[in-house]
Amino acid sequence: MQLELNNLRKTYLLPAPLLHRRGQGKPKTKQALAGVSITLGPGLYGLLGPNGAGKSSLVKVLTRLYDPSEGAVLINGRDLKNYDGNEWYRLQGVLPQHYHLFALSVEENIAFSGNDGERIRDAARFSECDRFIEALPEQYETVCGKSFRETGVDFSGGESQRICLARAFYKNSDIWILDEPSAAIDPIAEDSIFEYLLSQKGKKTIFVVSHRLSVAKNSDLILVLDGGRLVEAGDHSGLMDKDGLYAKMFRTQAERYI
Repeated sequence: MQLELNNLRKTYLLPAPLLHRRGQGKPKTKQALAGVSITLGPGLYGLLGPNGAGKSSLVKVLTRLYDPSEGAVLINGRDLKNYDGNEWYRLQGVLPQHYHLFALSVEENIAFSGNDGERIRDAARFSECDRFIEALPEQYETVCGKSFRETGVDFSGGESQRICLARAFYKNSDIWILDEPSAAIDPIAEDSIFEYLLSQKGKKTIFVVSHRLSVAKNSDLILVLDGGRLVEAGDHSGLMDKDGLYAKMFRTQAERYI
């Protein structure tokens, strides 16, 4: 599958001050994406940048929560806007930054459509949540939270994130978009999860948004956004030699461990 970002721009209308709401003055806008262009095939792509760089806006355009203000996302040459919503959602597995468990069983949280027990367990194993689920009395039939059942389980932040990651893996889609997939996960589980992602990078187009630059180090291509623009693209070694924004961010973070 080929995915092309063609001059993507996204502009937001800022909340209007009182005078603007009364029809006086011009509304203010913010350009979150300012002409992002790149063509990608299957692989593992790290999406990085400082806060406010445009990463979340790009994720929302890719998942079609928003349409771009200008430009297009092309899938094998076909404009994303021409896809039926359900058709596009079948092609992608997503872990949003603000993930959520529903007051349903674990297996229902992983597999909203269908109930393939083997696939559910595989997805749980790949996201490193199989062991703590299978240690529970009701295992995959355990209800998430205690809102509707006293025997439900309030999972920790890291456990919840791993279950939601299993939801993305269960779909086995052509495109995975994972926003901070290890933010609440311990380093050992994180390493196992990324070993699995590396094993899939020749089959899928995988975007990983992360502030942990160790995650990006093993990406096929690192995409660095700043001010809504794609300012750097390359592998870890090439970007370190370039000594730009990525190198500065990596060295700053690495100093904490030295």
